[in-house]
Amino acid sequence: MLTGRHGDQLDTWIETVDADDLPDLHRFTRGLRLGYDAVLAGGCEGRTEDGL
Repeated sequence: MLTGRHGDQLDTWIETVDADDLPDLHRFTRGLRLGYDAVLAGGCEGRTEDGL
């Protein structure tokens, strides 16, 4: 999930992580949800800042 562009799997991955007993990753997924649109765009489109 973290090494490829698998934005289409993001929701499932977040749900799977949240179902596990991994408190550190729960904090990570909370952060992902806060910036969900940007995270999803980056996971599907890659770099979007045109080399800035």
